[in-house]
Amino acid sequence: MDTLTKPHAHHWVIAEPEGALSEGVCVRCQARRLFRNAPTEVTVTTRSEREFAA
Repeated sequence: MDTLTKPHAHHWVIAEPEGALSEGVCVRCQARRLFRNAPTEVTVTTRSEREFAA
């Protein structure tokens, strides 16, 4: 098996952010994937909510 077919952990190089998504390319196998440039959901917890939960 060569590096293109052998299972491996991808090592992504991600393009500079421009819009909602950036393309990433694995340096080992050249696989391509889109990465989000911002979280899809943001949860804001107030101090009083954190103290109440503790």
